[in-house]
Amino acid sequence: MPPIDTLLLVSAVFLVAGWVKGVVGMGLPTVAMGALGLAMPPAQATALLVVPSLLIRPAEV
Repeated sequence: MPPIDTLLLVSAVFLVAGWVKGVVGMGLPTVAMGALGLAMPPAQATALLVVPSLLIRPAEV
């Protein structure tokens, strides 16, 4: 289980990235990757982006 501070950071990043996507209509991966890339290796940040991206796609169609 990851430390609580990592879980809080990831949650906050996806909350902000989701807000940006809601306002602008795009940008969740861009915002999330940039912010998560500051706190963890890029490969790990990319892996975290897969699930939200796949869950959002069907809702857009």
